[in-house]
Amino acid sequence: MQSVVDDLPDPPGPPEIERKLSMYRFQLIGLPFLLAIPLLALFGVFGESRSDLRAESGSLEVSG
Repeated sequence: MQSVVDDLPDPPGPPEIERKLSMYRFQLIGLPFLLAIPLLALFGVFGESRSDLRAESGSLEVSG
């Protein structure tokens, strides 16, 4: 005895869809600003800095 499922044809494959990036004008303008923020932070533009301090008086010494 043959099953009804065996007689059905295979379903069609997925349709071909062209991939396309679409952005609004204000998004295209803002994208370079968003990319520039991490680069500027790497170069220390935002004022983050490191310094070492040391003070001592008698037997008390503090460093940070």
